Amino acid sequence: MRYKEIEKRLKKDGWILFAQRGSHCQFVHKTKT
Repeated sequence: MRYKEIEKRLKKDGWILFAQRGSHCQFVHKTKT
């Protein structure tokens, strides 16, 4: 599984990219965090 596939699934599930530093991405979700 590649990063783009994982990112696509996260966004489909409602996760939003919160912060990014280099290749490190942090996602947040309104109800799951």
